[in-house]
Amino acid sequence: MDRFVQDLHELLLDRKAEDVTLLGHSYGGTLALEYVLAHPQGVRQIILENGFVDAPMSMEDRIGDAAATCKQKDIPEIEAITQKYAEGQQLSFNELKRLVKGDLEPHYWYDPSMRAQIVEGGYERWGYTQENGSLNWALCEKFWDQGLFTSYSFFTRLEEIMKPVLVLTGRHDRVISPRHAEETARRLPRSQLAIFEKSGHFPHIEEPEAFRQLIYTFVEQGVE
Repeated sequence: MDRFVQDLHELLLDRKAEDVTLLGHSYGGTLALEYVLAHPQGVRQIILENGFVDAPMSMEDRIGDAAATCKQKDIPEIEAITQKYAEGQQLSFNELKRLVKGDLEPHYWYDPSMRAQIVEGGYERWGYTQENGSLNWALCEKFWDQGLFTSYSFFTRLEEIMKPVLVLTGRHDRVISPRHAEETARRLPRSQLAIFEKSGHFPHIEEPEAFRQLIYTFVEQGVE
């Protein structure tokens, strides 16, 4: 985490960026929060889009979604993972990947067909390569080993952030749920919460016009 914070700091210094608005999506939200505590002087305000703030709550959401899916479809491998979690056993990184990929991957979306449109023609058109993907999973495994996906929590530090924060989430996000966003907003001293009713984990893709309007309004007006 310290390395990511330092990388972002060096980028902003290189750009001679001052009084910035940081927008972090998912894990990017984690990084934005960590950054503003380390370097508050250069940040004007923060936007958390489906931001990852508390690992135990996020894992509960993932497991709950997986268990509900198993009631509708017979997926023995997924059911075994949920049972293992219910018994208090430590999941492996490969079991986490199984909760993210395959049958459950469409659950990041309100409209799963939207995902098909995004990936049509391959991820390469978005700048991703097979090597990028391998690196991404390698980093995720490092984070897993360090407890980011199991024990990390920023909840107790949110009260230290005095910058205005716009907290955004999709009503149908099953991995960083609306209750996650609501608790985040409740603990922040200066926050505004908005829930997109027809979005999952990617409101900027599923409701782009409403998303842009909220961003523009927040950047111009902030939070009292």
